[in-house]
Amino acid sequence: ERTEDPVMKDSVHANPELLQREGLENILNMMSRVYDSDYLDPRGRHSAFDAPPVRKVKAVYGINLPTEIGSVYTVKPGTIFRSVSNFWELDRGAKLLPNNKNKNNNVGYTLKGGILQETKTSRQYHAVTGEVVTASGDGTVPYWSLQHARTWQSDTCTVEVNEIERAEHRDILADSRFHQILIDYLGQTY
Repeated sequence: ERTEDPVMKDSVHANPELLQREGLENILNMMSRVYDSDYLDPRGRHSAFDAPPVRKVKAVYGINLPTEIGSVYTVKPGTIFRSVSNFWELDRGAKLLPNNKNKNNNVGYTLKGGILQETKTSRQYHAVTGEVVTASGDGTVPYWSLQHARTWQSDTCTVEVNEIERAEHRDILADSRFHQILIDYLGQTY
């Protein structure tokens, strides 16, 4: 039985060499032209790391639902197109390997059918304090991404975060807890 580390081996965004190896330079060039040189974004390519130009941010999101955070692929020899001699396939037989250095490393993560998920017992790092917390995303967005707004806290931008237990990404809009947070916020603002 084949096993793999739970690390996503190749990602188009993190590793453009995958597109090059598959002979897809045209797609790579298009992504670079369209996304890397967006003239409508005056703050530049890495603007997501900068706080928005507002004085206050109120972030409300759900947490602690199983959330997909990655996948494991394997090379499957074959021919898709005449010019591509192999392709990547989801490794449905991949397993999480125990980490002998840190027995708790894989706690809270599941790997089923090649899909890696975080769960409410997944060990995460708090975006600002760096403390270890156990949490997962809202079923769509991983916890690490949800808490990104916390990094915008500064002298010029105040950030308030409300995490709603087990509120799903879209269903949160119909959640009475979300409505109460919104009413309370608007009541103190106006």
